[in-house]
Amino acid sequence: MTESVIPDENSRAQSRESISWSDLVVDAVSAIYLVSAIYLWIIGLEEIDVSSMSDFGLASVLTVHHWGALALLSVGFTLSLSSRIAFLPMTWIYLLALIAVLHLTPAFIYETARYSWTWKHIGIIDFIERYGRVEQSIRYLPAYHNWPGFFFASAWVAQYFQATPLDIARAVRFVPAISNILYCLALVPLYRALNRDIRHLLLALWIFLAGNWIGQDYFSPQGTVYLLYLLLLGLCLTFLSSPSYWSRFQPLRWSPANHILNLNASDKLHSERQYSTTLRIAAALAAFTLILTTTATHQLTPITIIFALAALTIIGRLNPVFLLFAILAELTWLLYVATPFVTGNLAEELDVLGQGLIEASERLVDTSIVTRGMYWVVLVGRITTVAIGLLAILGGLRRILNGRVDLRAAVLMVAPFPLFVNSYGGEVIFRVYLFALPFFAFFAASLFFPTPDKGNSILSRVIIAVVAGGLSVGFIFANNGKDRQYAFTHDEIEAAQWLYENGTPGTLLIEGARSYPSQFLNYENFIYLPIANETKLERQRIMNDPVGTFSRWLSDSQINSGYVIFTRSQKVYAYSEGVMPVGSLDEIERKLLASPRFILVYSTPNAKIFKLHPTVGTMGVE
Repeated sequence: MTESVIPDENSRAQSRESISWSDLVVDAVSAIYLVSAIYLWIIGLEEIDVSSMSDFGLASVLTVHHWGALALLSVGFTLSLSSRIAFLPMTWIYLLALIAVLHLTPAFIYETARYSWTWKHIGIIDFIERYGRVEQSIRYLPAYHNWPGFFFASAWVAQYFQATPLDIARAVRFVPAISNILYCLALVPLYRALNRDIRHLLLALWIFLAGNWIGQDYFSPQGTVYLLYLLLLGLCLTFLSSPSYWSRFQPLRWSPANHILNLNASDKLHSERQYSTTLRIAAALAAFTLILTTTATHQLTPITIIFALAALTIIGRLNPVFLLFAILAELTWLLYVATPFVTGNLAEELDVLGQGLIEASERLVDTSIVTRGMYWVVLVGRITTVAIGLLAILGGLRRILNGRVDLRAAVLMVAPFPLFVNSYGGEVIFRVYLFALPFFAFFAASLFFPTPDKGNSILSRVIIAVVAGGLSVGFIFANNGKDRQYAFTHDEIEAAQWLYENGTPGTLLIEGARSYPSQFLNYENFIYLPIANETKLERQRIMNDPVGTFSRWLSDSQINSGYVIFTRSQKVYAYSEGVMPVGSLDEIERKLLASPRFILVYSTPNAKIFKLHPTVGTMGVE
């Protein structure tokens, strides 16, 4: 295990000088595959019929051209990794093409933003634009008002361009593609600090892109601060990295501790690189800025940063001042700035403390009650995640067998796992995976390229192509498998716009479910009552007598006015997730249409909005 196994720029230059005709042929074929894949993808976009989508989501409407494009990208990318011209721009274009196929496809065919949470984020921006402030004690979505960094910045941009909420919704559908490009750019210096093999870096980026299926890269605070998290780790592994404290204790020339903690060839090579004082100061200031920005923007990511910085500090690769600064910033925000939210939720957080993994597992989709299509979507997502985890374990073991111990990557991979102490609304299992994913991808790539002189056999290339293609297909099912409920039709959006423009303060809004373009306009005017979120017993009572139940709720003297809204996406969510029996919301809708107590005030093929008849008062409700 020596530094000589790590290729430097001179060895790359010598490799380029020895390029043969066979290398040129491989590059030419790879270029043809790339152009052909992009051509097939563009053709496929014109053939997609979103209206025929089934419970398999986007995968059910993609044509053979789209799948062919993905296959060509996987094979062509693998060929490009064997090129002697490792820095050939074509290899990087393959990654951009993968991002386009995975993320621009839904952006183009749906023509507006996915996810109901995207629309809620737009609603916070709308609130700030109208009031010029946040309301930390607000009844709904208070966390956003207590961690408002992302929303204040977005509101400033929206005001500058005079963008309406609907303008924002049309624009932010491209955010996932942009986010993943920025993630890759942030990962390059991080991966380069851990391994100098360019093939390893490129494959790790592909695995990261294909494995990032959980949908946190959309227009959101967490998607934004995830980029800041990666940038901070990059600084910690480069400009801010310190020689291991353990290197100061060398009673023997060789010892197991020294071997594991200090003599990783790439780690040693980097630690001996000298940066100027000016660069280190600039990097430190940038790190402090990233920590402060993240602290003001998101609840969970600052905690993850503290764990990551603690891990690097413990192994002696980072000055403790950064960890202390992150802890101080987080405590200041929690105990001073976000006090209204913390005091109001402290008791609940303490109740679930230590039960994060249990509650998260309970929040996983119960495959026994969902539709068949949803069952396979969930199963593919789990298989994709487990596959990446297994590849990472095997890759780490192969690196060790080849004399390489990537301690920094290992500790950063496990650093997010203490987050399981809390449930974070049952989503912590997905967030832990997301924060660990860059290092899962790093170790997974190590399975194929454990050292720069391995991974060149035909068998290795075939396996890489299969893995690259398989993970990409898995992404489409896992990330886009629920698009029947995540993507909204234009008339659903128009119905929601009418509703939020006509609601007055104190309006009770009865919804079939939260899965529709909700709360993006004047959201503070409403009291929300989603039927799908009620207890099983209460849902049954509603299904038995929706007219009488809704009449009582809407006739309450404390309610100024009220509406009932049902949309296509609400019904898909309720049925496909097994929350309510198939057809139950449709039956409730039919009973309201047949009842003289309710009037239909807005109707489109995919949305219905009802209001209690003006003659129905509290005394008239049975």
